[in-house]
Amino acid sequence: KMDVDLLEKELKKKLLSLSQEPYTVDTDNTSLLKEQPGGSIYKEPFTTLVSSAKIPFDGELDKKVQSCLEPMQCLIFENGREIDLNKLLDFSDFDSDVEKDLLNRISTALYQSALPLDGIKVLSRRPSKRVVSYTQSGLEAVIEGEDANLALQNDTGRPLMLLTEVEHGAMTFYVASTGELKSGVLIVQKKDEVPPPVITSVNTGLSPGTTRVVSEGTPGYTAYVSRIIDDEREELYYDHYLPVSRIVETGGRPIFTSDK
Repeated sequence: KMDVDLLEKELKKKLLSLSQEPYTVDTDNTSLLKEQPGGSIYKEPFTTLVSSAKIPFDGELDKKVQSCLEPMQCLIFENGREIDLNKLLDFSDFDSDVEKDLLNRISTALYQSALPLDGIKVLSRRPSKRVVSYTQSGLEAVIEGEDANLALQNDTGRPLMLLTEVEHGAMTFYVASTGELKSGVLIVQKKDEVPPPVITSVNTGLSPGTTRVVSEGTPGYTAYVSRIIDDEREELYYDHYLPVSRIVETGGRPIFTSDK
């Protein structure tokens, strides 16, 4: 808030001095501005943290992450309104593989912070085709492929405020509300396992009859995601994950050819 009385006194001094220099104010270091509590458009303040989610990332990207999350800090989503990630971030700014992976982690953090809340409706979310390293299967939201986006709708009955925090190598999303909301626990069950296919190649450096496993591979499976609120369990959806091939080398003799 501007101290009008003090400003008036300083302007009078300036006018009486007859100086030709312009009157300037250093807004970072002046007694003309006084802090005062901010007002709110709501009768109730946002005092209740109703959910949170934490996702790791490469610590060298701290500044990049802080810059990406700045537009989301203290954003308010009215009841009945959408939370659209494509409107909060420009996906075209994430060009390299490292940046695309970071975008997926940001999307996942936002998704996991909202999904536990009763009344959050998923309008658009895309799972990964293969298991990701930064979170449990079934709980990721990736921005991959044409028209990929994360869009949620707030039907909780209260306005929500998004808060973000960046530590070294980890981002945390918090969701605050003007009062208590029903929030649950997310449970993931892995079922219908599919064994990894085996890819065999000949390595002439190995003795005949011997084998060497280059990569164990990983099985595919289906992840069933449920939410538990007040001891009541609700199955939300399920995602399929492709297996990663097992690579094996086998010993053999080189094949000699000759022209006759």
